[in-house]
Amino acid sequence: MHKEEFSSLPPSQVVPALADKGIYLGSESTFYRILRDHKQNNHRGRAKTAVKRDIPSHLANAPLEIWVTDIERHEAPLDRVEMKGLHLGPVAAGPMKL
Repeated sequence: MHKEEFSSLPPSQVVPALADKGIYLGSESTFYRILRDHKQNNHRGRAKTAVKRDIPSHLANAPLEIWVTDIERHEAPLDRVEMKGLHLGPVAAGPMKL
């Protein structure tokens, strides 16, 4: 695991790479256990480490406590409703304010 070719690889990639060369030193879980015992089980690889995020501030404890709106204006006639090819009759709607 200290060789340059394996230094940035996790055990899940080291074990198959060694097996391709005909070398078996242990299972993937054995590699993880040895790394953990030597406190070397930290992030390996080129990807960034995971960032711990705060708990979202919008937390509802009862129904209807949080309202989220995502309204878009669509250029469509207001007197007909169309759903998956079905044409329904006129829909009662009040005047739309923009």
